[in-house]
Amino acid sequence: MLTKLEILEDKARQNDIRIYNYRLSPSKKACCVEFGDEYVIALDKYAITSRAEECVLLAEEIGHIETGGLFVPTSSMNSMLAKLNRSKQEAGAKHWAYNECCSVEDIEVAFSKEGMYGSGAAAEYLGVTVDFLENAINYHRSYGVSFYFDDWGDCAW
Repeated sequence: MLTKLEILEDKARQNDIRIYNYRLSPSKKACCVEFGDEYVIALDKYAITSRAEECVLLAEEIGHIETGGLFVPTSSMNSMLAKLNRSKQEAGAKHWAYNECCSVEDIEVAFSKEGMYGSGAAAEYLGVTVDFLENAINYHRSYGVSFYFDDWGDCAW
């Protein structure tokens, strides 16, 4: 069975998205850019601490491409409108990534596996970070999804 990271890498290859290991700024671990008809994703694998983090970062960058939410620097990039647009682009990319890596069905399966009583084990099963999984769960809940483990109380977190 392919991991989520491998599935994302395949998706990138199939869509002619090139992924490079590139040292970025100390505060940035990933970014994507468009060059004409091509998309390039840079991942700073020197700064990425785990395959789960790499998966999450790659999913969000592909999400920018899939949702058309690429940030284009302009002279007015610090305006309120530019900040609002960046916020919308970030949200759209994250939502795409949540659906791609932690769909409702994925989450249900991860928590239903024998012995998986918390988000740490479920995140490991899905190949994502705990924070990403918990944000994905909250994202799905914001659309009215109820999970069977919602009745567990503190046990799920």
